[in-house]
Order: sequence, then structure tokens, then C-alpha cells
Amino acid sequence: MKLFVPQKIIHRTDRHIRWNWEVSPENSNKVRYHFIVVDDKKRDMTMHSLIEQISSIGIIHSPITKIRQREGKVKDSDMFYLFHTYDSRILLKRFSGTKKLVRRDFDLKERVRGSIEKYVERMYSD
Repeated sequence: MKLFVPQKIIHRTDRHIRWNWEVSPENSNKVRYHFIVVDDKKRDMTMHSLIEQISSIGIIHSPITKIRQREGKVKDSDMFYLFHTYDSRILLKRFSGTKKLVRRDFDLKERVRGSIEKYVERMYSD
């Protein structure tokens, strides 16, 4: 029997990390990660920490390829967001070592119609 544990609601103005992974559209042997870090400072250090967790797995330091990077202001707050997408051969399903709320967002994915960038902009800027 599984026990349902409700997750804390993350508001767009809270310090947090949203992330998701999917099979890379360019290479089915790779995983595509999408990360959004929301904070008023040190977003780049938090992003680096997430990427380091992926690249440090395994015997050999695994290369990660940056696909895109966007930054923006979170509407009605002093927060900013940092959005990155990476491809890697390593699949990591859990991230740790951060004091921010971490939530997997299954809607954070590549789009056939529209774009993932527009999804992120609508979530934080509209």
C-alpha cells in the first residue's frame, strides 16, 4: 500500500528549483535535462551544483552539453529565474544538496507546437 504524501505548493515567487528530464530529441542515447532556478541571488551557483551532480556520477567525469540558457525577472517579486537545458548520457532522477524546494515539473519539456521557452516565460513573467 502506497502512502500519499501531499507536496508543499511552490509559488512562483518562492525560492525553488523546477526540473524535468526526457529523451533528447537530437540523440536517443542521451537525456535532456531542463532546470529552472528561482532566487534573488546566486542562481548560477545553484545551477552549477545541479550540473555537477550529474557530471560527477560514474567512474569517468561525464560530459554535459548546454543546449539553451534564458534569464528573466519573476513578475511581482524581487526574484529572478535562470533556465538551462542540457544533454547528457547520465540519467539522474533525484537532486540533493540544496536548501531550495525542488520539484519535478512534467510540463517542463520540449514542445511540438510552441516552445519550452514560452512555457517558462508564461509561468514566471505573465
